[in-house]
Amino acid sequence: TRLRANQLVFTELFNSAHLADNLDHLRKMLPRFGHSLLTDRRGSLWLFGGYSLSHGPLNDIRLFDTKNNTWMQVTIDSTNDANMPQGRYFHAAEIVQSKREIFVYGGLTQKETNLPGVSNSTLNDFWKFSLKNQRWIDIQTATAP
Repeated sequence: TRLRANQLVFTELFNSAHLADNLDHLRKMLPRFGHSLLTDRRGSLWLFGGYSLSHGPLNDIRLFDTKNNTWMQVTIDSTNDANMPQGRYFHAAEIVQSKREIFVYGGLTQKETNLPGVSNSTLNDFWKFSLKNQRWIDIQTATAP
């Protein structure tokens, strides 16, 4: 079916009427906005970051299995030199299928300040997440856009 320019298409990621009694995987998900959601070649969805009204900027990664309709928290490889991006929302993200990597750039985060009305800070950092190793790498760029 061909869509017209003024049409909006909405798809549910899950239908609560068909979920099992065990909803633990959904209860652990925080409601959020400003996150990124990317699909890999298997059809799974990768969610990163966003803003939670109860927890502020987030930096977690979740994987949605479209075959089983379940969310899973992705465990980041923890080593002594492991680091990861700070919580953010309204960032840019893209998946490079051939390399099995997600790239994340910029976004907004909360600024530590006591000034009224000043709460957001713009980020200018660039990160790579390996789907294979489940590790973040801070990409040091010579010049930022």
